[in-house]
Amino acid sequence: MKSIVFALSALSSLLLATGATMAADAQAANAPVASWFGYAEGGYVFRNNTQTREIEVGDYDEARTGNGGYGAAKLGYRLNDAWDVAAGFRYLKQSSGRENDDDYNWQFTGGRYWNADIEAGYRMQRDDWSLRPFLGLRYQHYGADFTDHVSPDYTATETSWGIGPRVGIDVSKPLGAQLSFFGSADAAVLFGKIKAEGNYFTEEGSESRTFATLGLKAGLAWEFAPGVKLGAGYQLEYLSGIGYKTFSTDADDVPAGKASQFTHGPFARISFNY
Repeated sequence: MKSIVFALSALSSLLLATGATMAADAQAANAPVASWFGYAEGGYVFRNNTQTREIEVGDYDEARTGNGGYGAAKLGYRLNDAWDVAAGFRYLKQSSGRENDDDYNWQFTGGRYWNADIEAGYRMQRDDWSLRPFLGLRYQHYGADFTDHVSPDYTATETSWGIGPRVGIDVSKPLGAQLSFFGSADAAVLFGKIKAEGNYFTEEGSESRTFATLGLKAGLAWEFAPGVKLGAGYQLEYLSGIGYKTFSTDADDVPAGKASQFTHGPFARISFNY
C-alpha cells in the first residue's frame, strides 16, 4: 500500500510541477472553443493471479482468472481553449480460470469490474506535445465468484466498492500528417467497503477498506477522416485491495487479508474531436 501511495504522490507532484512550469507559456489548442471530444474502446485482458486462496494454511494455491475483455467510453466538452469537463465508463468481464492442482481444486469462476469517472481537464501545448492534466472523481465496483471441486463443494462470492479522488494526465504528439502517438497515466485512492459470502464461513466477511488504482496506456492513432481517428495500443492497470486474501484463516473461518490484481492487454479505439 505504501508503494501505491508513493506512486500517487509522485504523479500528483508531476502534474503540479507541469502546470507551474508551463502555465506561463501555454498556448491555445488548435481545437475550436466549445467542442466535443471522446472515444469508444474495446480491449483484451490476459489471465492473471487473483491472490485469493480458499484456506490460509496448507497445500492451497491462489486462484487464477481466465482471459477477459472490456469496453470503455469517454465523452468530454471543451468550455474554452484550455478547460474541459469529461465523463467516462469502463466494464471488464473475466472468464473462469482453470482449476488449481491443490487439495480441493480451488477455482475462480468469474469476475466483474466496472468504474465510472468524472473529471476536469486543462489542455496546454508544449512544442509538438499536447498535455492535459486532469483531476476528478472515480467510483469502482468489483465482484468475483469461487468454488472448489471436492464434495461437498464450497463456494464463495466477494464484492467490493469504493469512491474517491483521481488524478492523471493525457498526452499526444503528431508523428506525421495523419499518424500520432497518445498515452495516459492516472492514479486514484478510493474509500469504501468489501464483503464476502460463502457456504462454509462461520461468519460473513464485511469491513471498510481503502483501495488504490494505477493505470497506464499508450498507443498509435491514424486520422482517417477530419477529427476522427482509429487507434491501437496496450494498457496496464493495478487494482489494490479489491479482494480478500483468504476465505478461511487458521485462526477462524472468516475472510481476511487483502488481494490485488494486475491486469493488462491490447486495445483498439475510435476517437473523435469536433
